[in-house]
Amino acid sequence: MMESMTNRLLPGEGEVDWPALLGILDEIGADPIWAPEVFNVALLEEGPVSMARRVRDATRKILGL
Repeated sequence: MMESMTNRLLPGEGEVDWPALLGILDEIGADPIWAPEVFNVALLEEGPVSMARRVRDATRKILGL
């Protein structure tokens, strides 16, 4: 349990097939609000600005932005 709350991966680094998931959401007309949560001690130690930028960049990449 502790690892799942302190060692999460950035969007796109895990097992989720983002292109497939986003395609399905598009097919059904979903327009979700995205709010990534990355609980990762190593990222936090880089500082909040660095962590925010890395999460933003990873999220933009999977969303094709």
